[in-house]
Amino acid sequence: MPSDATAPEAFLDKLNRTLALCDAHSGTGAEGGLHRVGVACFAPQVLTDLGVDPSRTAKAAGLDPDILSNPENLISFVELGRYMEKCVEHSNCSYFGLLVGERGSLAALGLMGQFMRHAPSLGDALQDLATHHMRYIRGATVFLYRTRSDARWGYAVYQRGAPGREQICAAAIAVATRIAKELNPSCEFEVLLSQAPPQTAMQRAQYECRFGARVHFNSECSALAISREELAWPIDGSDPSERERLSLLIEDYWLKTPPNLCHLVFRTLVSMVPNSDLSLSRVSRCLSMHPRTLERRLEEAGTSFLILREAARYEMARQLLIGTHLRLVDISAAIGYADPAVFSRSFRRWTGVSPKKFRSKQFGIS
Repeated sequence: MPSDATAPEAFLDKLNRTLALCDAHSGTGAEGGLHRVGVACFAPQVLTDLGVDPSRTAKAAGLDPDILSNPENLISFVELGRYMEKCVEHSNCSYFGLLVGERGSLAALGLMGQFMRHAPSLGDALQDLATHHMRYIRGATVFLYRTRSDARWGYAVYQRGAPGREQICAAAIAVATRIAKELNPSCEFEVLLSQAPPQTAMQRAQYECRFGARVHFNSECSALAISREELAWPIDGSDPSERERLSLLIEDYWLKTPPNLCHLVFRTLVSMVPNSDLSLSRVSRCLSMHPRTLERRLEEAGTSFLILREAARYEMARQLLIGTHLRLVDISAAIGYADPAVFSRSFRRWTGVSPKKFRSKQFGIS
C-alpha cells in the first residue's frame, strides 16, 4: 500500500498495472468484459412501445441490432452501457433500465435460471447466482450477504469507466425483484438503489409502482433487502435430481476462460465493499484458499491483496461520489473506513484531490 506521501500519479500507475493483471484473460479490457445479452433483448420492444425506432437507437450506439435478438448472444459491458444511454436519450425516459428489467425472469437467465428454480430454498437460489454469475458476466458482480437485521442480494458494477451504470443497475435490480417473486410469490423486500433520487415525484412513483416495493435511493449499494428468515423458505417444485443434473452443466460452462486470480480477488472485494469487511481472511475463505497462499500467489502475479483492496475501494468511492448524494461520512463507512479523515487522506492519495473537490469537479461546481 502506498504511503500518504505517495504521489497520486504513482498510485494510479500502480493501480492501473494491477487492474491490467485483472483484465488479463478475463475479458475486461477497454471495451469491457463480455456480457450475456440476457434481459437486454427486451430493450428493442420497450423502445417500440415508447414510439422509438429500435434499429436507429442500436445503430446510434454503434451496435448491430441483430445482436439483441438472442439473450445468449454476447456484448461487451461498455457497448451495453452505451446502448442503454442511447435508449434513455432517444426515448426521453430516465428510468428506461427499469422498464427493461421488469420484463426479466428466471427464464431470461437461461441455464442459470433453471438451476436456481430447483434450489432447496430461496437463500440457496440467490447464492447460486452470486456464486456462478462470473460464468455469464465480466464487469459486474452479484453478491449476497447478511447484516444484523436482514440480507442484501445485489449487483455491483466494477467495469472501469462503464457508461450507463445507473440504467444497468436499475435493470438488474428489477430482474432481481421478478426472480425473488418467481421463487417465492410471498417474498417481501425493500429496494436499495445506489443512485440519486429522480428529479420529479412522478418519476419516483414509477420506481415504487414498478418495483412493487419501497425504494431507498442514495443507498450504499444496489440490492434487495430481504429478511433473513425468508432466505430459509423452501422453493415449491424443487427437484433435487434435476438440480444435480443441471449442476454438472453449470460446472462445465464458461462464456470465456475462467478469470485469473487477480480478477477473482478484485471482483470478490467489490462484492464485499457494501458489507465493509474487506479482510484478507474473509476473501481467502470465499476463494477457499489459505491467506498466506493467496498472498503468495498474488505476489507471484505482480500485485498484492492491499493494492487490490485499494482498487476496489477507489472504484466504489468514485461511483458513490458521482452517482449519489450520500454524505462523505456515509461513503467513508460504506467502503470500510471507520474514520472519515482516513478516507479523505486515502482518496487524496488516490486522486490528488479531496472527495469533496472530486465530487464538485464531476458536476462542474467551482
